[in-house]
Amino acid sequence: MAGGRESAALILLVVAVLVLATLYVANRALDAFNRELLPLMDREAEAVSSSIAATIERALALGIPADQLVEVDPFLDEFRRQLPSLGYVALLDGKGSLMHGVGPELPAFEAMLTAKRVLRPDLSLVQAQPDSDGDLGGRSISTSLDGIRDTAWPIVVPGQEPLVLHIGSSSRAYDAQITDVRWDIWIVLLVSVLATYEILIFLLARSAEAPMTLLGRAVDRVVAGDWTRTVAVIGSDESRQVLRTFNLAVRTVNEAFARLTWKAEEIAREGREAAERIGREIGALTERHHFAPGRLGRMTALPGAAMARTPLFIFVFAEQLPTSFMPLYAGSLPSPFTWLDPAVAIGLPLSAFVVAVAVATPLGGWWVGRIGSRNVFLLGALPAVLGHVLAGLASDLTMLIAARVIAAIGYALVTIACQHHFVQVANLGRQAGTLAVFVLAVVTGTICGMAIGAVVADRLGFTNTFMVAGGLVVVAALLAAWVLPADSDAVPARRAAEGGSAWLLALRAPRFLAIVILGAIPAKIALNGMVYYLAPLYLAQAEVTLPAIGRTIMMYSIGMLVAIRIGAWLADRRRLYLVPMALMGLLPAAGALLLPWQDPEVGMLIAVTALGIGHGLGSAPMLAAVPALCPGPDGRRQAALLLGFLRSAERVGSMLGPMIGAVLLASAGPAAAALWLGLIPGAAAILLALAGWLLPGRVLVPAMSGGGR
Repeated sequence: MAGGRESAALILLVVAVLVLATLYVANRALDAFNRELLPLMDREAEAVSSSIAATIERALALGIPADQLVEVDPFLDEFRRQLPSLGYVALLDGKGSLMHGVGPELPAFEAMLTAKRVLRPDLSLVQAQPDSDGDLGGRSISTSLDGIRDTAWPIVVPGQEPLVLHIGSSSRAYDAQITDVRWDIWIVLLVSVLATYEILIFLLARSAEAPMTLLGRAVDRVVAGDWTRTVAVIGSDESRQVLRTFNLAVRTVNEAFARLTWKAEEIAREGREAAERIGREIGALTERHHFAPGRLGRMTALPGAAMARTPLFIFVFAEQLPTSFMPLYAGSLPSPFTWLDPAVAIGLPLSAFVVAVAVATPLGGWWVGRIGSRNVFLLGALPAVLGHVLAGLASDLTMLIAARVIAAIGYALVTIACQHHFVQVANLGRQAGTLAVFVLAVVTGTICGMAIGAVVADRLGFTNTFMVAGGLVVVAALLAAWVLPADSDAVPARRAAEGGSAWLLALRAPRFLAIVILGAIPAKIALNGMVYYLAPLYLAQAEVTLPAIGRTIMMYSIGMLVAIRIGAWLADRRRLYLVPMALMGLLPAAGALLLPWQDPEVGMLIAVTALGIGHGLGSAPMLAAVPALCPGPDGRRQAALLLGFLRSAERVGSMLGPMIGAVLLASAGPAAAALWLGLIPGAAAILLALAGWLLPGRVLVPAMSGGGR
């Protein structure tokens, strides 16, 4: 316990230092950005004013009176539309009266003009001292008025009435940029903290926990009388020194035993009685202790969950990098599927990915049983890297679909390899806690990938983001080759025949089928249909920036991460299964119902967050309900079969989600599609609650909610 508290304290200390340092650098960067804001606005306004003024000056120099200039408003509006930060462009006569003006902020400018709050250049000074080259930029003046930076530019032509051009640069566009930068900083901070946390856990496990665990196992063997093994020297300098000292003690004892037996043989040659007495003593010693002088074995560290979670975290991080922009990327590529609605065609890469994962997962399980978790991880990394590279280089939608299928094969192999490894480690004890580590690694990797992927794509482009993802997969594979054991655990021979029994067992369990049909499948439909497919398209149509889209999608994983422990507590301590599973569908429905009443960005943020919280509450109880449905001596095998069936059914929901979302998008539009995708799990949750109360309770468990077994 003390070691665990010290490790937690060290992790918290490092994370705190990282957070403080990042916040300090972020604040300094924002201060510098703000200091440059006004000069930047003035330079942009001067550049636009110079172009407009030069054209007007040429017209006035030709002798055209200022009040007879034509098509001035369209001319001014063309400049304003080229620079969205301009709130208005106005042309005033020498007396300060408005002649021409365009822009959404023009009424506010007229009000300030009437109130005589707008500063005017001294036209008499300009006329008396014109620049030799005709450039009057030095005569312009700028001032801030109610969130608008107004720049007044005098236009003076000999023989013509002097004019003043006013350019109003709205600070809203710059405020939006600052907001995006601030959010990007928070996203980078979040990813840094989570990544640092994962890396620290790995380093502590490798340098401290694994050596001490190995030493503890070795000491237990010595206490039991087994002096036949030394330990592998791993860890940090201090840990390595302790392990070397232990190995020295074991070798010393074995050498002493070897000298003892040698002396006993010498004495035996001198007298029979002494030899018999020494033989009895050595026999009594070897009954209690075992020695292996000259042929000592070696104990190696078992790869714990803490070390194995890091390769999985990095791999999921890489896979989730393109998630936030995948529909946008697919929509930007030429599509040969002209006979399909564009909304449906955009969803094909996501659907193809899910289908390929569903098909390749059983193959991954077959390979794990024959070549081991580490080899399957390394095997799966190859198509994963290839898929990311090909996706980044895709020239049309067909190539992108093929690339995502290849990447999906790698994803299926890697995830099934990690699941198998975590199950093997969990068999040593604390099964629930170990499997929770697997879930946390996936959720943390998803949060980091979704969050930083949009930022990277916004800065480097789609293609480079795919290349970064491929590089991270290589890093994950190298780390897995280091920490995962080269095992070759065999799958039981009857496993191949158990697929059919899983179907038969599921068909005999109406309550379990209710969980699958009304809980698991609708949840995946909402996840893949709304979060991964519809949300990027819906927000892009509302002109939301790419980083903001990534932040919105990321809220699903954050909501799930926050709520998953609450759901596990409800299942483990309160034996509540039905209520959290109902909330898994009702919360997304409630979030979707708020969509029509909110700004698109805020509404989708609420809907995605509600979906994540609902899934966090219901996921653990849904899995925990399956063993609760399987009492009896054969319950553990039945639970394993039904859990596998449940996972396969979830793949069906994952496949249906983008398809349903595409059909709804093509027929009803993005707002209605999002609403219906939220209502599907809500309606299923109501039916699930009714099924939980009405179905007969004799099938596999007396009740699904409340009192427990």
